[in-house]
Amino acid sequence: MPDVHSIRLREPWQREPLEEGAGVRFRRRFGYPTGLEPHERVFLVLEPVYRLAKLVLNGNPVAGLTDRNAALEWDVTDRLEERNEIAADIEFGPSSPVGFESRDVGDILGKVRLEIRFGA
Repeated sequence: MPDVHSIRLREPWQREPLEEGAGVRFRRRFGYPTGLEPHERVFLVLEPVYRLAKLVLNGNPVAGLTDRNAALEWDVTDRLEERNEIAADIEFGPSSPVGFESRDVGDILGKVRLEIRFGA
Protein backbone atom coordinates (compact mmCIF):
# COMPACT_ATOMS: atom_id res chain seq x y z
CA MET A 1 0.00 0.00 0.00
CA PRO A 2 1.45 3.40 -0.92
CA ASP A 3 2.35 6.01 1.70
CA VAL A 4 -0.01 8.98 1.90
CA HIS A 5 0.49 12.58 3.04
CA SER A 6 -2.79 14.47 3.57
CA ILE A 7 -3.32 18.21 3.28
CA ARG A 8 -6.71 19.29 4.66
CA LEU A 9 -8.48 22.07 2.80
CA ARG A 10 -10.30 23.70 5.68
CA GLU A 11 -11.56 27.27 5.90
CA PRO A 12 -11.59 29.77 4.32
CA TRP A 13 -14.20 28.70 1.77
CA GLN A 14 -16.18 31.32 -0.11
CA ARG A 15 -19.86 30.60 -0.35
CA GLU A 16 -22.39 31.83 -2.91
CA PRO A 17 -25.95 30.73 -3.72
CA LEU A 18 -26.71 28.91 -6.95
CA GLU A 19 -29.47 30.22 -9.20
CA GLU A 20 -32.99 30.20 -7.76
CA GLY A 21 -31.82 28.97 -4.36
CA ALA A 22 -31.24 25.45 -5.70
CA GLY A 23 -28.00 25.04 -3.80
CA VAL A 24 -24.68 26.58 -2.92
CA ARG A 25 -21.26 26.96 -4.55
CA PHE A 26 -18.18 26.63 -2.36
CA ARG A 27 -14.87 28.03 -3.63
CA ARG A 28 -11.42 27.73 -2.16
CA ARG A 29 -7.95 28.64 -3.34
CA PHE A 30 -4.81 26.68 -2.53
CA GLY A 31 -1.21 26.45 -3.67
CA TYR A 32 0.71 23.73 -5.45
CA PRO A 33 2.02 21.18 -2.92
CA THR A 34 5.68 21.93 -2.20
CA GLY A 35 8.38 19.33 -2.73
CA LEU A 36 6.26 17.15 -5.02
CA GLU A 37 8.42 14.48 -6.69
CA PRO A 38 7.79 13.17 -10.24
CA HIS A 39 6.70 9.73 -8.94
CA GLU A 40 4.10 11.22 -6.56
CA ARG A 41 0.43 11.67 -7.45
CA VAL A 42 -2.01 14.18 -5.94
CA PHE A 43 -5.60 13.13 -5.32
CA LEU A 44 -8.47 15.44 -4.43
CA VAL A 45 -10.64 13.65 -1.86
CA LEU A 46 -14.12 14.59 -0.60
CA GLU A 47 -15.80 12.49 2.06
CA PRO A 48 -18.64 12.33 2.55
CA VAL A 49 -20.35 14.85 0.32
CA TYR A 50 -24.05 15.69 0.57
CA ARG A 51 -24.99 15.91 -3.12
CA LEU A 52 -22.36 17.15 -5.50
CA ALA A 53 -23.75 18.69 -8.67
CA LYS A 54 -20.44 19.81 -10.17
CA LEU A 55 -16.78 19.98 -9.18
CA VAL A 56 -14.41 22.29 -11.04
CA LEU A 57 -10.65 22.68 -10.60
CA ASN A 58 -9.02 25.73 -12.17
CA GLY A 59 -12.01 26.27 -14.45
CA ASN A 60 -12.06 22.69 -15.76
CA PRO A 61 -14.71 20.12 -14.78
CA VAL A 62 -13.52 17.28 -12.57
CA ALA A 63 -16.81 15.52 -11.85
CA GLY A 64 -20.55 15.72 -12.29
CA LEU A 65 -23.56 14.73 -10.18
CA THR A 66 -23.05 12.14 -7.45
CA ASP A 67 -25.36 10.82 -4.76
CA ARG A 68 -25.19 11.86 -1.15
CA ASN A 69 -22.81 10.41 1.40
CA ALA A 70 -20.41 9.10 -1.22
CA ALA A 71 -16.66 9.30 -0.67
CA LEU A 72 -15.08 10.64 -3.85
CA GLU A 73 -11.53 10.98 -5.13
CA TRP A 74 -9.80 12.08 -8.31
CA ASP A 75 -6.19 12.14 -9.47
CA VAL A 76 -5.62 15.84 -10.15
CA THR A 77 -1.82 15.81 -10.42
CA ASP A 78 -1.74 16.94 -14.05
CA ARG A 79 -4.36 19.64 -13.44
CA LEU A 80 -2.58 21.50 -10.68
CA GLU A 81 -1.04 24.93 -11.21
CA GLU A 82 1.06 27.18 -8.97
CA ARG A 83 -2.20 28.74 -7.64
CA ASN A 84 -5.42 26.68 -7.77
CA GLU A 85 -9.12 27.12 -7.19
CA ILE A 86 -11.64 24.41 -6.49
CA ALA A 87 -15.36 25.11 -6.88
CA ALA A 88 -18.03 22.65 -5.74
CA ASP A 89 -21.71 23.12 -6.52
CA ILE A 90 -23.97 21.38 -4.01
CA GLU A 91 -27.65 20.92 -4.88
CA PHE A 92 -30.47 21.15 -2.39
CA GLY A 93 -33.76 19.42 -3.02
CA PRO A 94 -37.09 18.68 -1.37
CA SER A 95 -35.46 16.03 0.83
CA SER A 96 -32.80 18.42 2.17
CA PRO A 97 -33.05 19.00 5.93
CA VAL A 98 -34.55 22.31 7.02
CA GLY A 99 -31.81 24.90 7.44
CA PHE A 100 -29.28 22.74 5.62
CA GLU A 101 -28.42 25.53 3.18
CA SER A 102 -27.06 27.68 6.00
CA ARG A 103 -24.78 25.06 7.52
CA ASP A 104 -21.00 25.10 7.53
CA VAL A 105 -18.99 23.83 4.56
CA GLY A 106 -17.94 20.73 6.50
CA ASP A 107 -21.56 19.76 7.12
CA ILE A 108 -22.40 19.99 3.42
CA LEU A 109 -19.24 19.33 1.43
CA GLY A 110 -17.63 17.06 3.99
CA LYS A 111 -13.92 16.72 4.60
CA VAL A 112 -11.87 17.99 1.67
CA ARG A 113 -8.21 17.16 1.34
CA LEU A 114 -5.36 16.63 -1.04
CA GLU A 115 -3.61 13.28 -0.70
CA ILE A 116 -0.06 12.96 -1.96
CA ARG A 117 0.50 9.31 -2.66
CA PHE A 118 3.92 7.84 -3.17
CA GLY A 119 5.63 4.46 -3.00
CA ALA A 120 4.86 1.18 -4.71
